[in-house]
Amino acid sequence: MRALIAIPHFYRPYAEGARHDSLRPSARTERARALATSILRLHELFGSDHLAAWHEQGCVRPAVNPERMQLDIVVCVQDGAHLLDELPCPAGLFHRQIATGDPQLLGFAAHHVLARERRRYDWYCYMEDDIVVEDPLFFRKLAFFNRHFPVALDPPPLLQPSRYDSPTDGNPRRLLGPERVYPDFAIPDRPLRPGPVVRLSLLDRTYTLEPCRHPHAGCFFLNAEQMERLGASPAFLDLGRPWVTWLDTAASLAIMESFTIYKPAADSLDFLEVRHARPVMLEQLRALPDGTRTWRPAAPTAAAEAA
Repeated sequence: MRALIAIPHFYRPYAEGARHDSLRPSARTERARALATSILRLHELFGSDHLAAWHEQGCVRPAVNPERMQLDIVVCVQDGAHLLDELPCPAGLFHRQIATGDPQLLGFAAHHVLARERRRYDWYCYMEDDIVVEDPLFFRKLAFFNRHFPVALDPPPLLQPSRYDSPTDGNPRRLLGPERVYPDFAIPDRPLRPGPVVRLSLLDRTYTLEPCRHPHAGCFFLNAEQMERLGASPAFLDLGRPWVTWLDTAASLAIMESFTIYKPAADSLDFLEVRHARPVMLEQLRALPDGTRTWRPAAPTAAAEAA
């Protein structure tokens, strides 16, 4: 099995009040840590064999990694506006792709990498530079869903992970409690497209997958057939219709228009999930005096508007 992962990455310090981490001078170390963690976890889970310690023999021996595949990770950057030379991980774990033009469109440079390599890989993956996969069965679950989806849909189904922010990864001053927060669960109360609810039994538990109410996850993972469909879609590489921000557009708009997107339901969020290594979405969580939680976007500062 072969997987291609394209990651857009940008960092150019501007002002502490900027809306995005990629423009805040104080975020430099954490931005580098997040990207390095994303790359290292992919290789740890899917790019290498494992080692098992034999204490009495005083040695370690190779242990089979059944999820191992060939990984090619391409990080798309602009000259002089990245942290690739500061990552706390070996440089040989990724390839560097230099892009020009508007830095807001780096996500589409990553799309071009995927399009250029069509028909060469089994998996085509897009990940923002702070998305971390931590489930060794991640691709196995996607493949199972793709093989066993119960009915034909038009457009066909695509399973997206739940993205979560974890307070343990953030500044303790943000903490309201130890909860995970899934910021991309629902925009409207109804699904974006119709489709059957899917229930899977695994390890004495039933997981529920359903047509999503929010398409975004900061990433997507396509098999070769799905990549062919996306590549043929008029929405792919279309720069004429921004959705929220240009980075959100690259992660979500084309797949939203090309597939019926499924996500784990509220009782099954941990079935397929990715971690947001820079949990800035926690800033939108508010505590009321009675202990309940509310959710609202953080107001951008004047510096953020200027950026």
